[in-house]
Parts: sequence; structure tokens; C-alpha cells
Amino acid sequence: KDADGFGYAVYEASLHRSSGKSTHVVFTGQVYALQRRPHPGQGVTVVVPDKGLFNFWKPAKGMERVPVPSDEAFEKAFEAYSEDRMAASSLLFDSSLRALMLDLRKTGHVWLYGGPEEALLAVAGKNRFEPGSMFRSKGGEERARTMFDDVCAALNTLDAFKARLG
Repeated sequence: KDADGFGYAVYEASLHRSSGKSTHVVFTGQVYALQRRPHPGQGVTVVVPDKGLFNFWKPAKGMERVPVPSDEAFEKAFEAYSEDRMAASSLLFDSSLRALMLDLRKTGHVWLYGGPEEALLAVAGKNRFEPGSMFRSKGGEERARTMFDDVCAALNTLDAFKARLG
């Protein structure tokens, strides 16, 4: 927990979907989770990558598309859906959160979930926090430095995410 008593976490996730004998990876990357102060509105808001013509993602029942007309780059890259326009406006009002998502998109797809008292940011990407292959010649200090740099980068992203959600 942080100084204000709110929980936070960074973890690596690999989600797989199985169908009979075949399994394929749906997501691999880092997930940043935060508890936060309750915000106006009680609805859930999600932001997903915009797939253009190939966008087959359908929101859950009761969710509707929420445009962000003030940010053309964000509108081109993402689609936002919410149960409550007030909750969506509260979450997406901050241009620095939108800028963070656009910046993180350079490393892979980005998804955002904003609930009444929690938020999740998922960033697709390579495995981190690992020493690397033991079959490659890499010194122990270099392996430790790589893992340390990965953890620092993840904590910097968590800090940026937390600062934007308050």
C-alpha cells in the first residue's frame, strides 16, 4: 500500500485460450493495478485498441461508445466504452493519461479498465523481470542489470499511471 493506504501492483501476465487440442496466446505483457479514490459516477469504463475495419470487439451489455473528440490521436488509436458517461469523462478527461497510453502503445497494444475504485492498465509486450536464456553468454552482472532495469521501468510506468489517476 502507498502512503495514502491504497494498494497497487505490477505483474506479468500471459493469458491463453484453449479450444480442443489447440491453445493460443491472447495476451502477454505487464498489468498495472491501482486502488483509487471513488470518482464521480459508478460505471465501468474500458479503453481498447482501435482495430479500424477489423474491430470485432463488442462491449458488454449496457456499455456504449464514448468519443474523445478533443484528442484526435487518441481517437485514432483507441475506442472507449462505458456504462456511465460521467465516469468515462472523469477517467479520460486528463490529457496526461491519454498521452501515457499513446506513449505506451509504442511498445505494444494497451488496454485500460477503470472501475469505481480501481484501475488496471495492461500493456502487451515481451517478458520482463527474467534473467534471460541460460544458453546465451551473458555475465551475471549483466543479467542482474537487465532485470533491475526492467523492474525500474515497470515502477516508473506504475508511478506515471498512479500520478494521472490521483
